[in-house]
Amino acid sequence: MSDRGTNHLTSAQLAEREGVDIRTVQRWRQDGSGPPYLRMPGGRLVVYRESDVEAWEAARRFRSTSEETVKAAKAEPQGAPA
Repeated sequence: MSDRGTNHLTSAQLAEREGVDIRTVQRWRQDGSGPPYLRMPGGRLVVYRESDVEAWEAARRFRSTSEETVKAAKAEPQGAPA
């Protein structure tokens, strides 16, 4: 799917790319933990810009488990229960 040179993925394509069930992608969209999405005119079709997916993936790339722990702690909202 392409629009003005921008590649888009459907929810099913994103699920396949990430190796998860489509319901996981839907949950990410509901709780805001997934990549940004676009709802197309008509309201039913949801697509993801490939560049947004790549940026979302890059933000979740780690060199070690300790780096992952540090990034997770920084991302936790202030005053959030541990």
